[in-house]
Amino acid sequence: MSPRDERRGGARVRGAQARRSAASIPERRVVFVVAEGERTEREYLGRIDGKYGRRHGFHLRFPEGTHGRKPSEVVDDAEKLADDDVETWAFFDRDQHPGIPQAMAAARKAGIRVAFSHPAFELWLLLHFQQFAAPQGGDNARATRELRRKPGFEDYDRSQRDGKGITADRFDALTADGGIARAVRNARRLDDDCPSGCCSGRDPKEEGHPPGRCDPIRRDPSTGVWRLIEGLGITDTRSQKG
Repeated sequence: MSPRDERRGGARVRGAQARRSAASIPERRVVFVVAEGERTEREYLGRIDGKYGRRHGFHLRFPEGTHGRKPSEVVDDAEKLADDDVETWAFFDRDQHPGIPQAMAAARKAGIRVAFSHPAFELWLLLHFQQFAAPQGGDNARATRELRRKPGFEDYDRSQRDGKGITADRFDALTADGGIARAVRNARRLDDDCPSGCCSGRDPKEEGHPPGRCDPIRRDPSTGVWRLIEGLGITDTRSQKG
């Protein structure tokens, strides 16, 4: 791992090596994450892992060379890592990508969990600060503008140095005053009142939405990142204020 990767908190490993090394971490739940984004998702989850992983008994791993790809390619890469003993997640956005329902169906068939964000992962970041329920038609511009109004994110995706990265200061702003619990609550509310109008977001299949009936393209806006975060045991949204 390069010093740069260490600073970001993300462990990068190759496929076969990743599966072998999972068993070398005693008494910690290993979760592989394959993300579409080249930087933001990895740095956010890397900092989650660094701050909470040891305390809550989990370790997030990011296989090398699996980023900047289409949803179907993200699922293909995740499927190479899928194992009955190891939890694997695929992270991808709406971003006007074609074939999202097919990618989600392939993930479900392979036993891969999906964190789908519509319009994009920036929605999840924004939910740490506020609710955001207005449909965006797959366009991330408004959510990004709202995010830039928050502490630490004024130059998000503008600064040559920090760009779309999750710096220590940005992560502190996200987690301040129960920010993670707030994000989980806000995202759950979007799911509970599924924007598609076809379900309640509580079906046990396909991350809460009934396959074949709830079109993911119509879940605007929504994000499934909360399911991983809550599942890691980081926060109890019932007992925290925010």
